[in-house]
Amino acid sequence: MALPGDLPGAAVRSEARTDPALAAQALPFVSVIIPVYNDNRRLQICLDSLARQTYAADRFEVIVVDNGSVPPVDGNVTVGSNVRMLVEPRPGGFIARNTGLDAASGDVIAFTDADCYPEPGWIEAGIAAIGSSRVIVAGHVVAFPALPAAPTAAERFEMLFGFEQDKNATRGVSVTANLICRRGAFDEAGLFNTDSHSAHDYEWCQQAVRCGYRVVYARNAAVRTPARRSLAALTLKIRRMSGAHYVRGRSRKKLWAHRFGALLNMRPPLRRMRRVLSQPGIGSWRQRAALCCILMALPVVYAIEWVRMEAGLGPAERR
Repeated sequence: MALPGDLPGAAVRSEARTDPALAAQALPFVSVIIPVYNDNRRLQICLDSLARQTYAADRFEVIVVDNGSVPPVDGNVTVGSNVRMLVEPRPGGFIARNTGLDAASGDVIAFTDADCYPEPGWIEAGIAAIGSSRVIVAGHVVAFPALPAAPTAAERFEMLFGFEQDKNATRGVSVTANLICRRGAFDEAGLFNTDSHSAHDYEWCQQAVRCGYRVVYARNAAVRTPARRSLAALTLKIRRMSGAHYVRGRSRKKLWAHRFGALLNMRPPLRRMRRVLSQPGIGSWRQRAALCCILMALPVVYAIEWVRMEAGLGPAERR
């Protein structure tokens, strides 16, 4: 069955091959953790994708953590025998992920989101990339448009810059849309910090790296996700990130250091603009101009949200 955003086989290139040692030992048990809030339709597609995994179905469980959905998830999606439903009423995706971690029984933990659709070999490729090393896998994330023949400017932006997991891995971080590691990493680095509402995946990865882990990019451990379609949706994402950075700096009494980091985030993205203007296949000059306008606008949005938080004009954005 074809799923939204399905890729031709050549579109996701294998870079990590199955570890031959896996054939000679019992496959590790994997816990896949998925937080969800008011997204039953896309969660169903995600669960259908997980049902197609090449990894043995009796060697992984799926833990869905309902973060207060209306209507609730339980009873409104079709689940397989290896799917468990939990409820976490406290708002916050990382609170929900911690609830899933507390209930997980796997030797390996794999995170994805309700709006992500794992490729059939996702778990198998993630296990191969981990091997026997102290590794955190930053799996590939493919953003796809609603209408492949006519992506919006916002969708083009997401497809190019939304999930640069290869670059994330070089910085020692990964998004939880596609993060796989051994349970021991959480035993050593602790659970996700939940004092604000965004970027705790980056923060946790940095703590794990300090504990001796390394982040490795695995292109063939891939998930697909719908790209944000509008500038308003991109703006909301940037506002959430800016507010979370401010709240985290204030809570740790390191606001001046975070202010410096905020100033760096407000710089015009000249390297990305150069890529948009010079790389073939991105689109017409009008489409490239629209992308450049988005690239210039988002740092301004980040700055305005930071100033709003500094002025005490309402709480941090959570949506």
